[in-house]
Amino acid sequence: MNMMGSALERAAGSKMKKMVEALTSNRFKEVLVGMLVTMFILFYQSNCQSCRICDSSRRG
Repeated sequence: MNMMGSALERAAGSKMKKMVEALTSNRFKEVLVGMLVTMFILFYQSNCQSCRICDSSRRG
């Protein structure tokens, strides 16, 4: 995990740093970005869980 993290940091570290700085330059942007990321994660998790429920009901 550490090796992958350091490789990712070397590959896109400066670009990611600039992007994060731009997205969090003021409090309003910070809150908005946090809400969007949280919504995306929750939406993805709910879709994955519903797929598992549908797959298990089809099997049996």
